[in-house]
Amino acid sequence: MNPEKLNPEIESHLASKGSLELTYGLKKLQIAEIFGFIALGSSIMSVSLPLMNATLREG
Repeated sequence: MNPEKLNPEIESHLASKGSLELTYGLKKLQIAEIFGFIALGSSIMSVSLPLMNATLREG
């Protein structure tokens, strides 16, 4: 068993597994951000629409 021959295989395997977990984590983060933006946008719309309607009626 040659440890020098084994190390690159283990390292590449660990590296690919680590990058896979990283990209999966980033995807989960992006999805959470997208839902956060949607929730923020809808709450802003629900506040700004009545204000805009009131302004349009007065104008």
